[in-house]
Amino acid sequence: MNNSEERRCSFCGKKEIEVLKLVAGAHVYICNECVAIASQLINLSPDDTNPAAAQPSSNHGIEEKKEPFVNQDKENFSIEEVCEIVGVRPHIIHYWESEFLQVKPERNESNQRIYSRKDLDIIIRIRFLIFEERYTIHNTKIQLDKEFGF
Repeated sequence: MNNSEERRCSFCGKKEIEVLKLVAGAHVYICNECVAIASQLINLSPDDTNPAAAQPSSNHGIEEKKEPFVNQDKENFSIEEVCEIVGVRPHIIHYWESEFLQVKPERNESNQRIYSRKDLDIIIRIRFLIFEERYTIHNTKIQLDKEFGF
């Protein structure tokens, strides 16, 4: 296959060699990173018990969080606290932990994740880059490396 025939994700434009997997459809391709983002958006559906939630939401179930309130004296946070501050569900935080090596929560005696202030700052930045700035996972990783290093 020559360069002019190189397969790319139809959504983000990444080359097949730049991604883990590239799935072919009818005249289109989608990479594993775009599938992950789409999955995040699909899984962030509104609460089914809320009658008003039956209407489609323009924010895909993600809370509007321009300026997250964080108690400045607090140093450690549970997953529930992180989710409330950031405005996403726990499975999204867990997914980001697997993708972004800068997020490294400790574990307490009960083996529950405990997030440091730095973890929280990084997670808030990830949310902003992905949901507000519309960065891809790949570009978010690059930006976090620049900002926080690894």
